[in-house]
Amino acid sequence: MDAAAFSRLCELLLECARLKVRKKRAVSSEDFAEAARLKKSEAELGKEIAVAKEEAATFVPASSCEDLEVVKKQAVLAEDFAEAGRIKKLQETDIQANAAGDLLGCALLRALIAASKGQIADGSQVVGEVHRMLQLHGAKQTVSGEEINAHRANSHSASTGLFEIKMKEEETPEASKDLRQEAALDPEKANEDKRAEKASFESKQALWIKVWEETWHKADAQGQSHNQRKVYKRARRVFKSLLEERQER
Repeated sequence: MDAAAFSRLCELLLECARLKVRKKRAVSSEDFAEAARLKKSEAELGKEIAVAKEEAATFVPASSCEDLEVVKKQAVLAEDFAEAGRIKKLQETDIQANAAGDLLGCALLRALIAASKGQIADGSQVVGEVHRMLQLHGAKQTVSGEEINAHRANSHSASTGLFEIKMKEEETPEASKDLRQEAALDPEKANEDKRAEKASFESKQALWIKVWEETWHKADAQGQSHNQRKVYKRARRVFKSLLEERQER
C-alpha cells in the first residue's frame, strides 16, 4: 500500500507540474477563464497530493541516483550541459533527501525523472516546472531546519540559564558565610573545596542539560514544547530524582 501510495504521489506531482505549465500558457494568452479553471484544478490536486503523502508516510524509497545518472547522460548527449549540471546537483539532493527521510523531495525527484524520460506533452517545460518545485521545496526545508536548530539552541541556552539561577537560589547566606570563614582559616583546603564544588557543579550542570534536552524532545514530540514552564517542571522532577539516586550510591 505504501509503495503504491508513493507511486501515486509521484504521478500527482508530475500532473501538478503539467497544470502549472498549462496555467502559465493560459495567462500568457490572456485566457483568464481557462487560467482560473486550471488554478481550481491545481488546488484540488493539492488535496490529493496531501492524502497520497499521508498514505505513503512510512514508505522508504530507494535512491534515484542511478536513474538521475541516465538522465544526466541524455542531457550531455543532447549537449544540454546546463541541464546536466542541474541533474548532477540533484544527485546530491537525492542522497540528502533519502538520509533525511524527505518523502516529498524523493517523490519530486522521481517526477523529474519521469518527465525527462517520458514522451509527454510540453516535456521540456514540465521538466523546468518540476525543477522549480524542487527548488521551492528545498528552500522550505532549509528554512524549516534553521528554525528547528535555532529553537533547540534557544531551548538549550534557556535550560542552562535556568539551572544556574536555580543553583544560586539554593545557596543559603549561612553556607556562603561558612565558606568565607573556612577560607580565612585554611586557604589551601578552601581552594580544594572550591575545586571540588566546581567539579560537582559542572557535573550537575551536564546532567541537567541532558535531562532538559530529553524532556524537551519528548514534549516536542507531543506538541507541548512551547510551554517552557511545564517542560521545566517535568525536567526538574527528573533531575531531582537522579540526584537523589546519586547520593544513595
